[in-house]
Amino acid sequence: GGGGGGGGGGLGEQERKPRRRAAPAPTPASGAVPLNVKNARRNAGDGDDHFPQDGLRGANAGARKGPKKGSEGTRQNFDKRTARMKNARHFISAIAHYRNRCGALLKGDSSSGEGGESDGSDEEEAEGDLRGESSALVRVFVRKRPLFEYEAARGEFDVVSIASSSGGVSSSGGAAATCPGKVLVHNCVMHPDMKRMFHKACWFPAHKAFGEHASNPWVYTQCAHPLVKCVALQGGVGTLFMYGQTGSGKTHTMTGIEEGVARQLSALLHPKGHHDGAAGAAGHPLTHAGVTVRMRYFELVGKRCVDLIGPSAGLELKLCNDGTDAVRPQGAAEPALDDSTRLLALLKLGKKRRATAPTDVNGGASRSHAVCQVVVSRGDGGAEGLLTLVDCAGSERKEDSMYHDKERQRESTEINASLYALKECIRARAMALKGKNVQIPFRSSSLTKVLMESFVRRDARLAVIATVSPIPTDTEHSICTLKTACAIAGYPEAELVEHKDEVKPNLPKREERLPPVKWDASQLRAWLRSVGNGKFARVADSLPQGTTGKVVMRWGAAQFSALCGGQAVGGALQRLLTEERLRCDQLEQLKRQDRLG
Repeated sequence: GGGGGGGGGGLGEQERKPRRRAAPAPTPASGAVPLNVKNARRNAGDGDDHFPQDGLRGANAGARKGPKKGSEGTRQNFDKRTARMKNARHFISAIAHYRNRCGALLKGDSSSGEGGESDGSDEEEAEGDLRGESSALVRVFVRKRPLFEYEAARGEFDVVSIASSSGGVSSSGGAAATCPGKVLVHNCVMHPDMKRMFHKACWFPAHKAFGEHASNPWVYTQCAHPLVKCVALQGGVGTLFMYGQTGSGKTHTMTGIEEGVARQLSALLHPKGHHDGAAGAAGHPLTHAGVTVRMRYFELVGKRCVDLIGPSAGLELKLCNDGTDAVRPQGAAEPALDDSTRLLALLKLGKKRRATAPTDVNGGASRSHAVCQVVVSRGDGGAEGLLTLVDCAGSERKEDSMYHDKERQRESTEINASLYALKECIRARAMALKGKNVQIPFRSSSLTKVLMESFVRRDARLAVIATVSPIPTDTEHSICTLKTACAIAGYPEAELVEHKDEVKPNLPKREERLPPVKWDASQLRAWLRSVGNGKFARVADSLPQGTTGKVVMRWGAAQFSALCGGQAVGGALQRLLTEERLRCDQLEQLKRQDRLG
């Protein structure tokens, strides 16, 4: 018994080797996360900011070596964004060729109002579109931002075309009616061998598309003005979504929409020629004394709803059904609006409080859905009009994910889930409008709960503005944005057309010279007769039968002296042959540089 106890005690007391634990994966310290990845790389002297790539390149760029000098078949594998930049001139030539070809084949017949202020005819045309049979579905608008100077300086080029009214496509056109689509994205891709290239023309449908020269007033006239005048001011429901990649001009476009709404509501509250007790302006069904305009502004961060214009910042709200087929944020501030200045001031306050986070292209990218609801009440007992402006959270590039912490990754997952729920609700609404018995899943996310009225009311009107970036680095994001917008609008996949063409390298013309090592006997004799003003013609005649350039290139000074009958003449011939070889090597090096970019 004692031995057993002693054995047990010895087993428990003996020294055990500590188990080696795997070292934790390195993660960036919270204080070391750069506010802007691109600026951090530039400040660190990485040099990769000219060719944005997947996040691993920044870490491995110093360890990777380039091709050895003089190696004939060596080449590097680049990611698709870098490959586009290195072969930019070939792709630019292919894009220009495709645009010219479309201009000769396609004919558009609709007008483009790109430019300055809108007139009454433009507004009437937009309102007429809203009253059409298909107006109950979602209308998709696309806006392309301009190519910035710093982007062109680093080698970026324009890969987005807008169908023009003159019959083809250009980098900045209006809308055409007979093209395969309204927006064209030139996807520049490399084959797996990283040598051959092809150009994929991706066409996307849209109600209207705006190029980089379209002004904010013109965009507002075509997109938001009909929603305000024909819906919100007449007791209906109008909803406008703003969706796009971070850095694609989303905030700039939404600011123009907000300013246009403020001007239109200010004209409603203070119509020209108004007098006490009198009716409103000519053609306006409302009066100043009988109209009240209120505003709610809040953000949706995952499942949380936060008031943006309340007395205290960060006040969380609860979403509740008010019993009228509408979900409202309980306790949200609803200040009355007297003029446009008040509306813009509240929007400015809310944007300062909105949740943001740094990305590689924007130091203050939005991480929440901002919802601005303008309620128009009429004193004659008519139904309230509701205008909802939704600024969706900006989507990001994949290479930013290496700097995301757990909280940011969770936010991205929730943003994607809410956008998917939005797409499903709009798709179910379209089926319900066609007479099918479907259940609209508006309870799937906080965003769709808030927009419940837009889904269940048949008089609701919806529109989405998709903003795209024109640079090749953002090609995948632009295509994803347009696909999402088309899916939200319910466009069939058959309307998303793709054309694929091989890209022939646009190489400069170089002199064709055969290196001496590849000369046959006749080519060697011809060269000897032509070089040195015929000085070596006798040498060509005395050359042994069957002697080729490959044989001569192996000779030494003694063999050249014996052939030419003297050391001076032989040395001169050897120097001329060496110069010819070097000239051919330099020419071949230039050709190689042309192929590799």
